[in-house]
Amino acid sequence: MEILAGDASQSPSTYTTRVGNRTFSTGNSAWVYYGADNSITYTVPAGQTVTRFFFKAVSTATGNSSIGNFLDAITFTADNSIITTSPVAANCTNNVVSINARGDGNWVAHTDNPSATTIANTRANNTTISGFSVPGVYLYDWVTSYCTSTLTVNYTAPVIALPTTTQDTYTYCVGQSATTLSATADTGFTLHWYDVATGGTELTAAPTPSTATAGTFMYYASQSNGTCEGARLPFTITVNAVPNAPVGSNVVYCQNTTAAPLTATADSGNTLHWYTTANGGTELASAPTPDTSVTGSTNYFVSQKSAAGCESARTTINVTVNAPATQPTSFTIASEACIAGTNPQASLNTGTTTGGTFTSSDPARLVIDPVTGIINLAASTAGTYDVIYTVQADAANCLARSFSTNTIVIKALNPADVAFTYATVCETSANIFPVPASAATFTTGGTYTPSSGALVINPSTGEINIAASTPGDYTVTYSVTANSTSCTDAAVSAAIPVTIKQLSVPNTIYSYNPVCGLATTLTPQTDPGFVRGGTFSTTAAAGLLSINPVNGEIDLTTSTPGTYTVFYNLPQDNVNCIAAAINIPATVIITAPTVPVTQFNYSSTSVCSSTTANLTVQEFTGFTRGGTFGYTQGSGLAINTTTGSIDVANSTPGTYDVFYTVLPDVTNCIAGATSTPVRITIVPTTTPEVGFTYETNYCYGTGTVTPFTNPGFNTTGTFTVTGGLSINATPGQLSLANATPGSYTVAYTVAADPSNCALGNTTSFTFNLAGEIEFAVDGACEGPSFIISTTPVNNSFNDAAASYEWTTASGVTVGDNSENFNVSKYISSVNNPVYPMVFNVKVTVGNCTKTLPYTVDGITCQIQRGISPGGTAGLNDNFDLSGFGVKKISIFNRYGKEVYSKTNYVNEWHGQTSNGDELPTGTYFYMIDSESAGQKTGWIYINRAL
Repeated sequence: MEILAGDASQSPSTYTTRVGNRTFSTGNSAWVYYGADNSITYTVPAGQTVTRFFFKAVSTATGNSSIGNFLDAITFTADNSIITTSPVAANCTNNVVSINARGDGNWVAHTDNPSATTIANTRANNTTISGFSVPGVYLYDWVTSYCTSTLTVNYTAPVIALPTTTQDTYTYCVGQSATTLSATADTGFTLHWYDVATGGTELTAAPTPSTATAGTFMYYASQSNGTCEGARLPFTITVNAVPNAPVGSNVVYCQNTTAAPLTATADSGNTLHWYTTANGGTELASAPTPDTSVTGSTNYFVSQKSAAGCESARTTINVTVNAPATQPTSFTIASEACIAGTNPQASLNTGTTTGGTFTSSDPARLVIDPVTGIINLAASTAGTYDVIYTVQADAANCLARSFSTNTIVIKALNPADVAFTYATVCETSANIFPVPASAATFTTGGTYTPSSGALVINPSTGEINIAASTPGDYTVTYSVTANSTSCTDAAVSAAIPVTIKQLSVPNTIYSYNPVCGLATTLTPQTDPGFVRGGTFSTTAAAGLLSINPVNGEIDLTTSTPGTYTVFYNLPQDNVNCIAAAINIPATVIITAPTVPVTQFNYSSTSVCSSTTANLTVQEFTGFTRGGTFGYTQGSGLAINTTTGSIDVANSTPGTYDVFYTVLPDVTNCIAGATSTPVRITIVPTTTPEVGFTYETNYCYGTGTVTPFTNPGFNTTGTFTVTGGLSINATPGQLSLANATPGSYTVAYTVAADPSNCALGNTTSFTFNLAGEIEFAVDGACEGPSFIISTTPVNNSFNDAAASYEWTTASGVTVGDNSENFNVSKYISSVNNPVYPMVFNVKVTVGNCTKTLPYTVDGITCQIQRGISPGGTAGLNDNFDLSGFGVKKISIFNRYGKEVYSKTNYVNEWHGQTSNGDELPTGTYFYMIDSESAGQKTGWIYINRAL
């Protein structure tokens, strides 16, 4: 028999697949059971949802295959077994497990596995498991429609803890800046970041979560030791959505109306938040109520915040407070009206709001109809008033109470201005007119009336006809009638006097006194009562006589000496009624002045400033005395201005130009003159600069020294010195190399040079040469310390006045400013001191120093008597011979047996044998071979702590 299998939707005759790829046969005496070992299998092809098994007889005992075979206890079992051998071993270097199973199933990891892992494809028969991190036993089920099989994976690896973090949960709003995640790996471990719980690709760095999209996102961190990686620490990132900005509307108010709190619409579950700034700022406690007392535009801002704390953008709500609009109230009215005139009326302009009220600024004195705006002049008083037209406020239309004002002057009847005068005139004058006291206010249109018919006058203009009138005294009056147009009253002036005078003969007697040409002016001598106002003139040629035509004064500075005739002409004076005078003559005599002699000289014109004799003047023939001597250089010359004598000793050296001046003498008619200058030179007497210095103190052994000279030092002198020193007389160089210590004085002298007006000069300077600094340096033990000391030799210096500087061979300063240096104290601060050691000491006395060295081969002042190892840490634990330069040490017990030895020893022995074994408490003996002290022996006690 054979078993064929195929798609149930097809005829069995088409089946070609034999189950088990074999035939089955048996005898006819007993049953045979096939497939107990699950060896008869059939694999269902993909996509075949219903399978038919066809049992077909191949042969029978009777040979009739149509009869078939007896079949019994046929069972069909789906083979969904796991092929992979269980358990599977895995570790951190082999942490990807390949698994295989039969049938159609689903791989499922047990929830109690040590850690999460990744199954590459849970629906595949052949797949892999990865992501093992925690050692332990992992179980995986292959689940099919018929059965479940379990695979075991034993994962072995060191236990690696999760990395540590201060925060593994973050909450953000969309768009909010996120913080880079952080975790800390253990020492020696490396941190790893992922965006999946297991498997996946490692991130290149610690991630910064994106907040661009709302949702919950996971990141993971693990740590590895270079071979194995531990479990992953989860980080939960929650990004909440940001709500849209709330809905709000702008608000408009009229000024000073009552405002309500602002409103806006938030999404369900969200809360509103109010601000006065578009960004930032402090949140308001509640929805603001606008202030309507001040006009303008104000922005408020509102946002909404979700339950998750995410705040939206802010919506701008504009609040506009408008001032009530001004209503048009303009009107016109006459600017003035006469109290006796027609009543004026106000008239509203085009566009002016009607229904208003007219009032006046003074209702008791200006009476106006409030509706028509007509002023009742009969009931009013003259004055200046404001007429006001007022329209009341209209709150409904945001219109303000408005008004306009015009000024009107109610003029009283003014008194007429009839004040005037006439000028007094001569009988030969032209006609005259009246002169109003105030041309601006004089009332015209009246009538002029004379007191006599002998005064001929125009009654309308007031013009007086002088030629037709008789000289004499008269009066004129002026009268006007009342005038309602100009608002003036009737009036009659006072009688105004008018005088017409006859002409008189003038006094024109005058003369000139003779004068010297040195005078500046010549004024005419006039008779008492002389009538001025005429013109002076001369017949002299132009430029000879300069005369003022008004007052007759002659300018002698621009006139030429000589004799001249002057004429005076006086025109007729119609104002003062004086007759004319023609060509009234007078004689002018101007005398020319005499020229003086002013030239002179001096006995000498160049002298030294140290000269004691005065320079005297040598006068020329005919020299005019009485003048003044002076010079042009300002100051510095001691000169007698009367005699010209020069006091050289009290004069400042320099060059002077001396002159002599005679002033003009009008009385004697002598002209002024100044001589040609005489140049006088006073040569300054010089004192040579001889100032110099040396150093105040020199140290012993100083070589050649040179003086420091002052600026301008005169080099023509000679240096000398006391004490037998050698000195170069010209540059002043001194040789101190072999000089005896002591005090020396150097002098410098320059001789006088009278021919060059130079004086002699000398000065000196004293310096000290110190003695040699001599001292000895020695070292010795003082108790346990080794001390180096300095000692003055031959009392060459006072050690109390000296300073000391101790240094090592490399120049490092050690010790104090003292004549003693504690070497032991210094050695205690040095690690592994090396001998010999060289120290230098520099002794300074004043400005002088000397340095000497001292060599320390080793320090053997005191060797300790015991050690106490195991006691107080760091105290007396070792046998310390640092500073002794030990080449070898041997230590013996009380029986004379060597228990320890070492070459180049410092402080290594702490109570042990050469093999490192601990020696018991007791007395031991040592033998030391040192560089500084040769061979030394002694004992030392070990005292161990109990």
